[in-house]
Amino acid sequence: MNLTKQSIINLYKEDILRDLAELVSIKSVTSDRDECTRAMEFIVNRAREMGLRAEMPHPLYCYAEYGDSQDYNAVLTHLDVVPAGDGWNSDPFTLTNRDGFLLGRGVADDKGASIISLYCLKALKESGIVPKTRVRSIFGSAEETGMTDLEAYFENNPLPRKAFTPDSDFPVCNREKGILQLFVTLKDENSDFTQLECGSAVNCVAEKAFVEYNCDEQTKINFSNLLKEKNIVAKVTYSQSGILASFEGVSAHAMEPHKGDNAIYKLIAALKAAECKSKVIELIEKLVAKEGFDLSDEPSGELTICIGLLNKTNNDIKFSVDIRYPVTCSGNEIFAAIEKLCEKYGAKAEIDSHHEPIYFPEDAPLIKLLGEAYKEATGQEAGCYSTGGGTYARTLCGRGVAFGPVFPDSPPARLHMANENLPEEDYFKFAGICFEAVKKLAEDE
Repeated sequence: MNLTKQSIINLYKEDILRDLAELVSIKSVTSDRDECTRAMEFIVNRAREMGLRAEMPHPLYCYAEYGDSQDYNAVLTHLDVVPAGDGWNSDPFTLTNRDGFLLGRGVADDKGASIISLYCLKALKESGIVPKTRVRSIFGSAEETGMTDLEAYFENNPLPRKAFTPDSDFPVCNREKGILQLFVTLKDENSDFTQLECGSAVNCVAEKAFVEYNCDEQTKINFSNLLKEKNIVAKVTYSQSGILASFEGVSAHAMEPHKGDNAIYKLIAALKAAECKSKVIELIEKLVAKEGFDLSDEPSGELTICIGLLNKTNNDIKFSVDIRYPVTCSGNEIFAAIEKLCEKYGAKAEIDSHHEPIYFPEDAPLIKLLGEAYKEATGQEAGCYSTGGGTYARTLCGRGVAFGPVFPDSPPARLHMANENLPEEDYFKFAGICFEAVKKLAEDE
């Protein structure tokens, strides 16, 4: 059988959608290891049914492969997802086709690409292509919480010669901002907070924030006036002892915090107007203003920051800080500036994870290979772009980049938001491009 770049679409479309629906139905939020295991078992079983070699040698990852050479090239995707959150117009764990759009948690990030990468191997095998270089599709299950899955993988496996991860946009991502994720803790013994529960994940704009705050009558009046003046919508109960308030925002990926509406920032503004004396308010304001680390560069743009979690436990207030910094800047210097700022408030900053930036020249062999695959599948030249997103490319020590699956002219995929989606037409257009890229990796010597 002689397959062309459109053969995945023509031969496997119904099977791809069936398998994607099954995978989306598995609620593999990173924290739920049983569900993540189910997702990996599903992939391994399907791969073996396709006649591919497939294994799950570790609780955090699995793989499928085709070819017999000692060296290998790779496609890296992840099966874990962020929590569904609120605001969906359909069940987030049921694949829904609405007006030509595929909706479901993980459709764009990154279960849709996982299924396509598996079918690319199937297509290679059924086309009769004998790979010059073995191609392995690697499936992680902890990408959303620090990529410990790939750390474990590379403790037990060599690096691929070349690789890409379809977990971003098209055309070719040759620049990824550095990612610095921190937790800041401070004692707040004199605070009148009795409860503080905000956000759902470090790398998501907080869509909910709740506070229970003991205060006097004047503070209640200040709080109420602020909400009216600023048009801040909140559910507020005024009790004899104080305030119970819930704020709603709009979730978004921390790499693009401007696309969301952070409920934590609404809460901070309201507490400030109420003249709350907690040090956490001023500290968060100064961090969000990037005091001492407001950086940008020409290749990748400005530094972004997102406070995704804010909670109180006993007398400790703890919040997360997600920073995406320019490719020519130093994450260690940024952390030093934040540490210095936190010390002024008696707070302690600790690094949760740090991924250095990626910066490939446009004439690098891998960039050219992927650009050729894109052009052959679409007839269009492939340019390069920068992202603030964090992908598995960071684990590849200069041997891989992000490539797809979202097109620059497509409607927003709503990553980490309610109603995550991909247009079905774009999804199968991506399938054709991915197959071309995988075929080139198999032909690469």
